[in-house]
Amino acid sequence: MSHDCNLYLGTVHGFPGAMNERCFDHVVGRVRTVAADLPDGRTGDHVRYPMEDIALSAFAVFFTQCPSS
Repeated sequence: MSHDCNLYLGTVHGFPGAMNERCFDHVVGRVRTVAADLPDGRTGDHVRYPMEDIALSAFAVFFTQCPSS
């Protein structure tokens, strides 16, 4: 990840600590790429969602939380 693309970019669109759209897309793309290579031991009818979708769902839960104070 480049130095200008991190989670704490200062103020973006009036929100302190917000990530700009270009960096967010980069992070999501990296999560998707890494998750696509995760081993998938599921078999039978339990393969409805690809590993990328599962990983992005987990990422979303943690990414959208407010930081602890």
